[in-house]
Amino acid sequence: MNPDGFESVINASCEPLFGRFNANNKDLNRNFPDAFILNTHDIQPETEAIMNWLKNESFVLSANLHGGSLVASYPFDNGNSVTVNFLDESRTVDNDVFMHLARTYSEKHATMHKGNACNSVEYFPDGITNGYQWYMLQGGMQDYSYVWGQCFDITLEVSCCKFPQKDELPFFWNDNKNALIEYIKQVHLGVKGRVLDENDEPVPGVIVEAVGRRHICPYRTNKNGEYYLLLLPGTYALNATAPGSSSLLQELHIPDGRAKFSALTYDFVVPHLQTRPEPASCPTEPLYSSDYDKNQSATLKPAITSLVLVNIFYAVLR
Repeated sequence: MNPDGFESVINASCEPLFGRFNANNKDLNRNFPDAFILNTHDIQPETEAIMNWLKNESFVLSANLHGGSLVASYPFDNGNSVTVNFLDESRTVDNDVFMHLARTYSEKHATMHKGNACNSVEYFPDGITNGYQWYMLQGGMQDYSYVWGQCFDITLEVSCCKFPQKDELPFFWNDNKNALIEYIKQVHLGVKGRVLDENDEPVPGVIVEAVGRRHICPYRTNKNGEYYLLLLPGTYALNATAPGSSSLLQELHIPDGRAKFSALTYDFVVPHLQTRPEPASCPTEPLYSSDYDKNQSATLKPAITSLVLVNIFYAVLR
C-alpha cells in the first residue's frame, strides 16, 4: 500500500519512523475514515484506491502485514465508552471471531505465539492483542475494512525490525508460510448464501446479520444478492430484512466448514417483494454514539410488528 515509504528507506533499519510516510508525508494507516473520531486528514490516493477496492469487491477476510513487532492485532484500534471495557479493550460484536483469527495465525507462526519473540518490554499473551489495548490508533485500515468494507481484517506484525535486510526474506517466508495458509482457511467459517425473490432473481442491498451481532454499518447483500458472515461454529438466528417485506428470521446450526473448504450455504427467499432495495452505504463519519445498542440486531426495527419464521430454500454443506 505504501511503495513510496519503502522506496525511501535506503538502508535496512529497525527504526519505526523511517519509511512510514508516503510521498505526501502522510501516514496511510492513519488516513482512513474513523468510526469514532472525525478524521480531518486529506484522503490520499493510496487510501482512496483501497476504499474503492473494498466498495467494489466482496472481500470477506483479509490481513495487512506490518513490520516493527511480532503480534497479531485485531479491531478495534480506536474506541469510546460504547466499545471499551474494563480491560481497556475496544471490542467489536465479533470479538470471538477476531480473537480466533488472530490466535490461529499466531499459533501457526514459528515464534509469534511466544508473546515476546522480539525480546522487548512488551508481552502479548498467545502472541495476540486487541489493537486499542496495545495503543489507540485513529484512521486505521483494519477498523475501516470491518466497519465499512464488511471485511474481517487484522494487522500482522511479522518482523521485529521495521525494514529488515533483504537476505532475511526467505527466513520470514518460512516463519509465516504455515500461518498464512491456515489463516486463509478461516474464510470457510460461518455462513454464506444469497437473497432471492420469488422469481429466483438476486436481491441486492438486503441487510443480513446474526441476531445479537448488530454492525453499526449493517452488512448487506452485494449486487449478486450474496451475503457472507464469518461466525464460529454454533447456533445462530439469522435475520434478513428487505424494504417492503417482512423480516425473515431463521435459526441455523453452523458447523465448522474448514474441513470441506466451504462455509454453510443458506439462501433466503423474500416473498411478495414490493420494493427492491436501493443501493445504500453508511456515511464515512463517526458512527458510534452513546445510544448504540450492540445487543440488538440492526435488522429488528420498531416498525416491524411480526417476524416470519420460515424454512427457506435450502441449507446444505458444499
